[in-house]
Amino acid sequence: MKLNRWGYSGKIYLLATHFLKGKVNIGRCSVCDRNTFFILNGNYDRDNYECLRCGSMPRQRMLMLSLNKFIPNWKTKVIHETSPGSSSSYYIAKNCSLYTSSQYFLNVQPGDIYHGTRCENLEKLTFGKQTFDIFISQEVMEHVFHPDLALAEITRVLKIGGYHVFTTPYRNWTKTVQRAKLDLKGEVVHLESPEYHGNPVGNGKSLVTFDWGYNFLEYVKKYSKMDVQIYSIIDENLGLRGELLEVFVCRKLK
Repeated sequence: MKLNRWGYSGKIYLLATHFLKGKVNIGRCSVCDRNTFFILNGNYDRDNYECLRCGSMPRQRMLMLSLNKFIPNWKTKVIHETSPGSSSSYYIAKNCSLYTSSQYFLNVQPGDIYHGTRCENLEKLTFGKQTFDIFISQEVMEHVFHPDLALAEITRVLKIGGYHVFTTPYRNWTKTVQRAKLDLKGEVVHLESPEYHGNPVGNGKSLVTFDWGYNFLEYVKKYSKMDVQIYSIIDENLGLRGELLEVFVCRKLK
């Protein structure tokens, strides 16, 4: 269970029990921007090495650290995030008055508002050219059927000098594997055994369409036509530990 679902007394109990197991360290969280305890609340560092205060994961802290490093004035920028739902999404929205977000809903027209949330399809965004300074996507690019179109669309809606900052599982020691595609009728065709990740909307499941490998960096450069950097560090004092913590920082230069 995620730490931010626990009450105060529950967190104290968890802290004490995990401290005795050697699964606690003190540090500074880049999401809630406070001194905290980081607790390994499971078996997988990437998803379970959590901040006791805000419940953030290492990849979310890595994204915030990247924003602070590459775009230190991000709080004053026009930001859009697709498929938010994490501690980092909440922190960005709270601290940026020009932040907006969207989700993709089946059977809802892109651009329409559904239960208070804007519907957008990454492969065909309804926003005009050069609308945003920053576009954020966390754990989205592995769920898109046509990531080439999504990358091109994100570039289109960014201003010159704007950034696409995103995370996605990136295994640079293996080749990219496409797991699923759509046929001519729009039906899903599974090329590998179906795999799902969590989804903040719908039935809570999101189909994995790509396992990204060593050619992903060149893929991003080709279809986004942006300058791309990969940023990742391991530092337990910042709650950064585990695999697949890379953040892609893409900048539109022209």
